[in-house]
Amino acid sequence: MQIIEQTDLGVRSAVMTFERTGSAVRFVVVPMMHVAAPAFYREVTRRLRPCDVVVAEGVQGGRVRVLTLAYRLAGRFRRSGLVQQSDALDLKKLDAEIVRPDLSAEEFARGWSALRWWLRLGVLIAAPVLGLVMLVVGPLRVLGSNLALDDLRSPEEEDLGSEEFDQLVGGERDRRLVAELIRQDDAHQADPQPWFVGVPWGAEHVRAIAPALIRRGYQIRNAEWVTLI
Repeated sequence: MQIIEQTDLGVRSAVMTFERTGSAVRFVVVPMMHVAAPAFYREVTRRLRPCDVVVAEGVQGGRVRVLTLAYRLAGRFRRSGLVQQSDALDLKKLDAEIVRPDLSAEEFARGWSALRWWLRLGVLIAAPVLGLVMLVVGPLRVLGSNLALDDLRSPEEEDLGSEEFDQLVGGERDRRLVAELIRQDDAHQADPQPWFVGVPWGAEHVRAIAPALIRRGYQIRNAEWVTLI
């Protein structure tokens, strides 16, 4: 299943609606990126506006800001035409209830401190270096070079990944996200009217979302491409 598609014309996100026969819940899953064209975030806002609840991500804290430095620099490179998600997507303007099952700053800090020192050092060096490369050659050339993503990890991703780091930024966060989606399903599947749950999470988290919903009997009833870059 293609989550992010990359072609010579640009990069697109597959916005998917999951439904199940006999259930009132509709999950609107939006694979996100930290930076994208302003029109992408306007379209995301439009698609989330009818939702009753939005399950949002967001770990706060100084350590997280270091890890996202490259993306924040890319969003400030005005000639690229890209903007940061944090600047362009304001969920507070929606009428929906906002639920954040993500790690707290303290929990993330504990997980970060538990990583081996050389891994922490490597990440702290790589983030600003990538940011500087984006400033020199432009974020479109860097971000647009290898963004395609499907539901299975490639051998290259397996080779480059660190199980410890992946668990910190993905594993526990995915478990909490899926638990919240299951809670929404249990609470509203018997509602008399459709109950829309918006799920705007980073594209890699869709690898956990889709299988969890499919295991509960949900299927993709609608999928549309939305241009990211």
